[in-house]
Amino acid sequence: TMERLSRLSQELTATDVEVLNAKSAFEQAASGFKNDPEKLKRLQEMKNETPGMVAIDETALKAAIFDLQQRLRDMSRQYMPSHPLMASARTRLDQMELSYMSLMEQKYESAKNKREELAKSVSAMNKEAIEQSGSAAQFTRLQTEVRGLEEMARNLDSKIKTTNLTENVGAMNITVVDEARFDDRPIRPKKAPTLAIALILGFGAGLVVAFAREFSDRSLKSAADIEKSLGIAVMGALPTMPRQYASSTHARAVHLNPASDAADAYRSLRSALAVSAGARKFKTFLVTSPLNGDGKTTVACNLAIAIAKAGSRVLLMDTNLRDPAVHTVFGLPNDRGLATVLAGDTDGQTIQASGIPNLDVLAAGPLIDEPSDLLNSPLLTETMVQLSRMYDMVIVDAAPILPVADGRIVAASCDASLLVLNSKRSDDKTSTQACEGLLSVGAEVLGVIVNDLAPDRLSEGFDVSFAHLGGAKNGVNSAKNSLPRVDKLQSNP
Repeated sequence: TMERLSRLSQELTATDVEVLNAKSAFEQAASGFKNDPEKLKRLQEMKNETPGMVAIDETALKAAIFDLQQRLRDMSRQYMPSHPLMASARTRLDQMELSYMSLMEQKYESAKNKREELAKSVSAMNKEAIEQSGSAAQFTRLQTEVRGLEEMARNLDSKIKTTNLTENVGAMNITVVDEARFDDRPIRPKKAPTLAIALILGFGAGLVVAFAREFSDRSLKSAADIEKSLGIAVMGALPTMPRQYASSTHARAVHLNPASDAADAYRSLRSALAVSAGARKFKTFLVTSPLNGDGKTTVACNLAIAIAKAGSRVLLMDTNLRDPAVHTVFGLPNDRGLATVLAGDTDGQTIQASGIPNLDVLAAGPLIDEPSDLLNSPLLTETMVQLSRMYDMVIVDAAPILPVADGRIVAASCDASLLVLNSKRSDDKTSTQACEGLLSVGAEVLGVIVNDLAPDRLSEGFDVSFAHLGGAKNGVNSAKNSLPRVDKLQSNP
C-alpha cells in the first residue's frame, strides 16, 4: 500500500508540473488574441465548427507557423499589405495560430483532468494506509520476535552438536613407533666446502646472466657494432643537446649556437659527406630513420644549415607528407609545397627562403589522404632532377622507413641516403630492417649517422674522423682521394 501511495504521489507531482507547463503554453498562445476581438471571434467559430478537436502534431504545427511567418515577411518586401497574396497568407497564419492555441487549451484541460483523477486516487490510498497502520505495527513486532526465536534455535543446535561430539570422543591411543636417536657430538658449520660451493654456483650464475643479457641486448653499442651489423660505415656522431630547449631550437643549433659541440659535430658531418659523395657527384641526399623520434628532422635541418654556411646553395625539402615538421622549424607557412607540386598545381611560389643565407625550403604542403600514391608518381623524379640543377645540394627529410613506405619511395629518386640511428632507442633489429628496406628499392645507403650520443660514449668507437669514414665501401680510402675543398660540394648537375 505504501509503495502504491508513493508511486501515485510521484505521478501527482509530475502531473502538477505538466499542468503548469500546459497552462504556461496555453497562456502564451492566447496572449496574441486577448486584444484582438476579431481573432477571438474566429476562434469561437472554429470551436463551434469542430467540436472535439482532432489530434494535431504540435511540433509540425509550430514549424509550419514559423515557416509561414518567414514567408509573410519575405512577401512584405515585394507586395503591399492589401495585396491578395498578403491577405491570404495572413488568413492562413491566423488559422494556424488559432489551431495552435486550441491545441494548447486541449492539453491544458487534459492535464487538469488527469491531475484531478490522480488526486482522488492519492486521497483514497491515504485512507487505506491509515487504516492499515495498526496492522503494520503488529506485523513488525511479530517479525522481530520470529527473528529472535530463530537465533535462539541456532544457538541451541550448535550446543547440542558440541555436546554429542564430546561424548563420542574416547581416550586417545598413542603408540611409540621408533625411539628417538641423537648424537651428543657438537654440530659445527662446514665453512670451506660451503664457501667453495657458493663460489662455484655464483660464478656459474653470473656467467649465465651475462650470456643471457648479451644475447638479449639488441642495442648497438659502438661504431664497430653498427658496421658489423649493417655493413655500412658510420659517417658521423652527434651529441645529445640540452633538454631545456624545444625541438625547433635543436634543429637550428648550427645557426643559433655555432660555437657549440653540436655545431662542430655537424660541420664534421658536412666534411665527411663531401668526402664520401663528392667524387661521385651526388647532389640529392635523403635523410631518414627506422622509426619516429630518432631525430632525422633535426639532423636534416642542421646538416642543410652547415652546408649552406660553407657557401653552397642548398634546398631543404620536406617529403614527410603525413607528419611534416620542417616548416615549423623555420616558422614558415605550409599551405603550399611538395604536395601541391606533385598534384600539378604550379601556380604560386612553393620554394621559400629560410632566413639563412644560401638555404631555401620546400615545405611538405597541406595534408592529403593518400601520400604514398602521390609520391609514387614519375613527377617526383622529374622534380628531383630539376631541383638538383637549381641547387648545389638538396637535403631531403623523409618519413621513417618502417611504419610506412613513403621513405622508401622517395629514396629511390635520390642519389644517396643517410640512415639516422638514435643511440638510446635504435636496436639491431629495427636498424637492419630499415637498411634492408632502403636497399630493396635500389637506394645508395651512403652511411649511418648516430644521433643523441652522450659525450662519454665517444670512447666507444664513435670518434669519427676522416680515416673512419668507411671509404673502403665507398671507394674513398684516404685524404688524397678527397676533393680539394671538402666543405664546398661541386655544383655540376
